[in-house]
Amino acid sequence: MSSETVQLEMKEDSLSSLFQVKDSRNDNKISSVVKNKDDYLIVAGLAGNCEKFVDMCIKSIEKDADKIIIVYDTTSKDKSYEKLQNWKNKLGDKLIILERVYEHDEEAKNANSDARTFYLDYLKKNFSGCWCLVLDMDEVVDEKFSELKEFLKRLENENKNRILISPQMVHFIGDLCHEDATYPKHHVPNRLFKVDDTLYYTKGEHPVLNSSDKVVGARLELFKIYHLGYVINNIYYLKERFKTHLSKSEIHSQEFLRKWYDWHITGSYPKSPIDVNSLPKIIKDEFYIDDYFYFKDRQLEHKHWIAAIHWKEFFKPK
Repeated sequence: MSSETVQLEMKEDSLSSLFQVKDSRNDNKISSVVKNKDDYLIVAGLAGNCEKFVDMCIKSIEKDADKIIIVYDTTSKDKSYEKLQNWKNKLGDKLIILERVYEHDEEAKNANSDARTFYLDYLKKNFSGCWCLVLDMDEVVDEKFSELKEFLKRLENENKNRILISPQMVHFIGDLCHEDATYPKHHVPNRLFKVDDTLYYTKGEHPVLNSSDKVVGARLELFKIYHLGYVINNIYYLKERFKTHLSKSEIHSQEFLRKWYDWHITGSYPKSPIDVNSLPKIIKDEFYIDDYFYFKDRQLEHKHWIAAIHWKEFFKPK
C-alpha cells in the first residue's frame, strides 16, 4: 500500500489528536549486538568529523536511551573515533558503533540516504518493534527528552496506527542566541518511529523516512532537538556545504541554496533571538553559561529589601 501521511500537531497532553559498507580499516566492522528484552527506545545517527559535538550529544541521551547506535564515517580526519571509543569503554553494550565509508564525492548523490539505510537495516534486523529517534552527532536533546519513553507508552495505548513523528528542532544560526527563522517552527521530518520492515529512506542528499504501508504523520513538541552544526561559522566549511547541496540536493532549489549561502556568508540569515536562559543545561555547561545572564539585567526587587530588613532585625548590627 502506498504511504499516506497526514500532518497533525501533537502536544504532550493531546494524544487523542492522533486518532483522526565498506570500512577503510576493516570490512563492515560492527560491534556485537546485545538486545535486552527491556530495550524500548533506541537512538541512532551518523558521526563523522564531529569531535567538538560527540560528548555533548551522547551526554544528552545516555541516561534515557536503551541503546545508542552510531554509524561512524571511517574517512573522518579528526578525533571523533577516539571520543566514540571512550564512550564505548564507559557504556559497554549500550553503545553500538557501526563503521563504514561515507562517500563525500559530489557524484555520490545517495551517500546520505545510503548511510541512513545502513543503520535502518541494522535496526530492522536487531531492534524490530522498538522505538527509534534519529539524532546525529552534531545535535543534542533537551532535558524533556527524559519524558519521551512514558509519552510513547501512553501513545501506544491510545493509538494503534503506524505513525512517523517529526520532533521540533532548533537550528542555531551563527551563535547560541539565534535560530533559523525561515519558518515559525521547524519540525525535522519523521525522525521518531517504531521500527518495522515497511520503513525505508528516500534516495538523495536529504532523505526522508517513509513507509510502504499507510502511516499517520505527527509533529511532536514534547522535547526539542538542538542542531549545532552551523554554530561554528567557518566560511570554508560553509563553502563546501554549499557546493555539496548545490550538486546533490533534491528538495531545495538552486535559488534557495544561493540565498542560503549568501545569508550565511553575509551574516544576514533570517533569525530570531533565543533567551540564553532557556537553553538546555548540557549546552550551558559546555559553554560556561552561568547565572550572570539571568541576573545581569535585573534590578533590586521588593523581596530583596524585605530580606535586608529581616537580616538587620535578626542580627541587630551596630
